[in-house]
Amino acid sequence: MIEEKVLEDPSQQWYWNEKDGSLRNAANPDYRLDMITGWLYLANLSKASQGGIGFPTVARKWFYDNTSALTT
Repeated sequence: MIEEKVLEDPSQQWYWNEKDGSLRNAANPDYRLDMITGWLYLANLSKASQGGIGFPTVARKWFYDNTSALTT
């Protein structure tokens, strides 16, 4: 899906947390970027206790490497 980039839209703004290495969404601070079987998705960590098998209980650490790629 391709969406127009809107700089003022908080749902399109992401911030890296230096303490835990996670990426969070400005519009939904409880949402963290996560990955499962190669697919990216948003994990609402405030609901971690209600998640099923494979649902994260802590934020995933992300790294920005010298090839300008995000890795875990």
